[in-house]
Formats: sequence, structure tokens, C-alpha cells
Amino acid sequence: LKIVEGGFGREWVRELSRVACLGRLLLLERLILDNTAAGRGMEFLARALGEGKLPKLRYLSLYKCQLEDEGLRAFSEIFQFNDLPEMEELWFHGNSKISEKGLSAFGGGLKSSSLPSLLSVDFGEPS
Repeated sequence: LKIVEGGFGREWVRELSRVACLGRLLLLERLILDNTAAGRGMEFLARALGEGKLPKLRYLSLYKCQLEDEGLRAFSEIFQFNDLPEMEELWFHGNSKISEKGLSAFGGGLKSSSLPSLLSVDFGEPS
């Protein structure tokens, strides 16, 4: 699923996550939300991931999606409930409001079993 450039923000991510929680995206492997405002609804996407409702997701790109520290913290909390065994690539670059605080929350939420298939994670260049 590729949604790029547009006003897709908090409410749109809430609806996407609702659909996922209904079990309608169980086979989704790639989710690209680049150049949107999807980062404002990260807690909803995190809920779907935390509940294991996107079990086949291998690639998640959130390039320039207005993701901030709080959203990255919400993302990291999924690992309290669920691992992402299929996830191979995570792209968070282009989100200039992610600071050391957000990166620490992300790293602090990880367990050795959280992302066993991860090949790449990209936060971009430090600002």
C-alpha cells in the first residue's frame, strides 16, 4: 500500500488502523506513507502493529511524515505486546523533529526478539 504526498494525517491513520484491527490487512507486506502527515497518528498504527494485525509487514516507510518524538515513542511501545518477526526495513528519515529523546525511546523499547529479520533501519542524517 503506497500513499505518498497528501493530507493523509491522524484521522486517516486511525481509519487505516481500524481496518487493520478488523483483520483486513493481514497479508500487507509494504506500507509506504511518505510525504504525508501520517506521523501524527502513529499511536493508531502502533496499536495495529502491537496487536499483531499486520503480521506480514516487511517494509514500513515513514519518510517526511511529520513523525516526532512522541510518535516514535508510541511505535517503540508495540514491542511490549508484540514482536515484528517479518519486518526487514524501517524508514524514518526526513522527520526533522525526531530528537535524541525519541531515538532513546525507540532503542529502549527494543528486545532481542523485537525485530529478528531487520536488515535496515534509517533515521537519516542527524540535524
